[in-house]
Amino acid sequence: MVYFLTRSLYPYDRTGGGLARYNQIQNFESNGIQVIAVLPKKIQKNDVRVLGYPFNGSIKFNMILQRVGIYEDYLDPWVDSAFASLSLIVKKTDVIVATSGGELGMLKLAMKLKTKVGCKYIANLHDPIDYSIINAKKIDRKFHVSREINVKKILSSADFIVTSSEKYKKHLSGFLGKTKCVVNAYF
Repeated sequence: MVYFLTRSLYPYDRTGGGLARYNQIQNFESNGIQVIAVLPKKIQKNDVRVLGYPFNGSIKFNMILQRVGIYEDYLDPWVDSAFASLSLIVKKTDVIVATSGGELGMLKLAMKLKTKVGCKYIANLHDPIDYSIINAKKIDRKFHVSREINVKKILSSADFIVTSSEKYKKHLSGFLGKTKCVVNAYF
């Protein structure tokens, strides 16, 4: 079983990222892989292929807590809530594919599940992590405490990392060390 952790998914989110994630799941399923998507949303209809754990709270307030370093990511409270439930159903033989459009939350949840359950963890990085430093340049110039320690900790625990650019792949290979398997795949 593959648990696909994503912040957005079509038709629940009608965005480019949501559609890209939907197509990734369709690709897995067309190759005979059973997938359950995990979202930080309340899912209204019964869908055995989607687990929705609602995000309760204020994203704006959580972003402030993230910027000053109280939270590693604005999704931290959601990560803890989803982890409490998922750690009871994910098995050691399962694979967690955690996507990121810049946030650390999905990756952090995958890391926690891998640590507790012993399952495999694949980090699927659509974009570089927000407010991180890539090739000596910080992503976004707004005030934010350094995320490098958290990024390194969370990505170092991944069994495999997929990026969507050669430049980011090269950066991560150096940042995490050559022992980490980092590949590039354009969707």
